[in-house]
This record gives sequence, C-alpha cells and structure tokens, in this order.
Amino acid sequence: MSQNVICLEVPYEMREEAKKNKCFFSPETKKWTCRLKDNDSQDKKDFVNKYIHVYLDVSFDEKDDVKEKGGKWDSNTKLWYTYKGNSELQEYM
Repeated sequence: MSQNVICLEVPYEMREEAKKNKCFFSPETKKWTCRLKDNDSQDKKDFVNKYIHVYLDVSFDEKDDVKEKGGKWDSNTKLWYTYKGNSELQEYM
C-alpha cells in the first residue's frame, strides 16, 4: 500500500474538517500535513486535492487583489500562493 505525505494550505475556518480527515497541523512549519493512502475514502482525497498548495502567476500590479482574495506571499520563493480550491484566485493559477 502506497502512502504519500502532502503539505496543505487549509484555511483556519476549515481546521475542524482537516482534523476530521486526519490531517495534522505542524507548529514548526505552520502547515497542515496529511498522509494519503491508496485505500482512503474519496471524500478525504477530494479534501486533500482541494487544499493542495499552488503557486500563482501574479504581476506586481495585481498583488493587492490577490492578497485581498486570500493569497499569501512566500518570501523564500518570492511567489504568491494559495490552495487549489480557492475559487477567487482561479484566474491566477
């Protein structure tokens, strides 16, 4: 049985749903992680897929709009990011 550890961008409001799906918050990285197994339920797979970390294609002029819609800045990569299911930022993915 294969198993993958995945880093997620779970909004604070969805933390209980993350716990229900057996995801764990790491205080060191300040990220949610989840172990996804082949035999996990489709609901869990859908939850994980929705909150996978994605980088955005954002110009400097658009940064305020992205921030307002929930985008975050990664100072290490110098890129904006969000979670895959953030419908407000689909145009930047």
